[in-house]
Amino acid sequence: MVAPDKPTLEVASSNRSSCQRCKEKIEKGEMRAGMPSRHNGLSVTKWLKPACLVKNLRVDYAPTGRAKCKGDGSPIAKGEPRVLFRILDCLGNVNSQCIFKPPNAAEYLAELGRCEGVTLDIGAIDGMDELEPEHRAWTKSALAGGEAVASTPRREAPEKPKAPKKRKATAEGDDAADAAAAPKKAKKKAAPKKAPPPEESSDDSAPEDVE
Repeated sequence: MVAPDKPTLEVASSNRSSCQRCKEKIEKGEMRAGMPSRHNGLSVTKWLKPACLVKNLRVDYAPTGRAKCKGDGSPIAKGEPRVLFRILDCLGNVNSQCIFKPPNAAEYLAELGRCEGVTLDIGAIDGMDELEPEHRAWTKSALAGGEAVASTPRREAPEKPKAPKKRKATAEGDDAADAAAAPKKAKKKAAPKKAPPPEESSDDSAPEDVE
């Protein structure tokens, strides 16, 4: 039997399964919620009590545009509100999850809400108070089965500040800048000129005889 790829709801055919959240046994004849998961490389169904699956629900904004809705297979755009049906471990980490667009999760949530012992308060779903007010109102209406607006709201990502452009320096400019920045060499003082030697008087003529 191939495991389903989306959450299911059925009557337990035996008492061999246990809830993945509270670890209590699910008795034969009780309602149980099935979640697709993986074990040892195989696709399997893990079981939870309906009330425990409701406690694992979360709504948030899609961080990327890679996920597809388990309801109709359509892509979920980045920034759109979405619903997560999750299996958590004892530390609160997500083991597996199914992602839905809110309108496509309304029918399954309604079935969960009709199960015995389940109190479903859509406004109290984890993460609901983190949505923007307009998106929160739309999501609550969609999950309750109300008429959703024509277009799905989307949170726009804030623009990242642009880094200042770096000025490209030309080789000629760099050479001029380097020349201006280089310390100027001190001019060498000229050595003082030596005074010329005094002229010697020379008289080659003989002295005249005085008569």
